[in-house]
Amino acid sequence: MARNTEKFNETLVIFFSAEDQRWIAHGLHTDQIGDGDSVIGALEDALRAIDAVEMIVHDDPTVAFFREAPDDIQAMAINAKPLLLM
Repeated sequence: MARNTEKFNETLVIFFSAEDQRWIAHGLHTDQIGDGDSVIGALEDALRAIDAVEMIVHDDPTVAFFREAPDDIQAMAINAKPLLLM
């Protein structure tokens, strides 16, 4: 079966976790998390996690792809600044 190529938009909040000493990227609408030594590393890890869940959903439609992140993560997005990649 072909993979669904429909596009969707996800917003990620990226922040430094002092507790973990890692950068964290957390998807607001998929609740997927990535971490890394840098902002880009955390972003890359989160995108891989989202892609992996998308492939699982393709094989098992009973798995929920969209799931809102917890309220504390959603609140971070209110004052977040956009990441500009050049």
